[in-house]
Parts: sequence; C-alpha cells; structure tokens
Amino acid sequence: MKAAIARRFAAVSRSLSPTVKQRLHQAVPLYQARTRGVRHPQFEYQQALSAAKWAVPGSTAGEHDAMAFYLVAIAGMAELDPKVGALRDSRDRLSELSEEQQLRMQMAMDRLAKTTSTLNNIMKKMSTTAEGIIQNLK
Repeated sequence: MKAAIARRFAAVSRSLSPTVKQRLHQAVPLYQARTRGVRHPQFEYQQALSAAKWAVPGSTAGEHDAMAFYLVAIAGMAELDPKVGALRDSRDRLSELSEEQQLRMQMAMDRLAKTTSTLNNIMKKMSTTAEGIIQNLK
C-alpha cells in the first residue's frame, strides 16, 4: 500500500503546477489546525478538501481530490518525518527504549498509519470520481 501511495503522490505532484504546490504548502497549517487530535479519516478528508478549495479557488472537483491527496501527504510528511527520524535514531542508539520513548514512537507510528489510511481513502475516492466521470462521458 505504501508503494501505491508513493506512486500516486509522485503522479499528483507532477500534475500540479509550482504555484498550486506553493499554495497547498501554505494551507498545511490550516489543515493541521483543523485536524489536530482528530482520528477520523473522513473528517480529515473533508478538511483537506476545504483547505484545498481555500488555497486554490476556482478549481474543479477532480482537481480538489488530487489537491486534497497532495495536501494530506505533505502535511503527514512534514509532521512525521522529523519525529519518526528522531525516534528511529534514538532507538538505534539505545538498546532499551524508555517508557516515554516507547509511547512517542507508538504515537508517531499511529499517526503514520492514520495518514496512510487517509491517503488510501482519498485514492479510492479519486478512483470512484474518475469512474463516474468516465460513465458520464459515455
């Protein structure tokens, strides 16, 4: 699943203009503030759509899905990379993790799993939307 998400992220990233990417990067704090402490993928998806619409007004529904996917991905990477990297380094240095470090590692891994799940749900939604558009064109 992670490989599929990485491929999808690369494809979406290539399809977005530098200006749109910059606007989505600027929308990350808004998205993070709205989803802080929330563990419901559908709510996160709706907030990502809202932030994408705010960042790039006038875009189409299909573009919103792609931008929401990109936004969730970059927000997740921005939040998780430093934490997971630091925790992995700490784990490598110490043969036995303290209870506090174990809790931090578990929280970071839970956030990674939640982000992966959200990205997977967005990919499914994009696929459904694309299928609907194709059916409407027929």
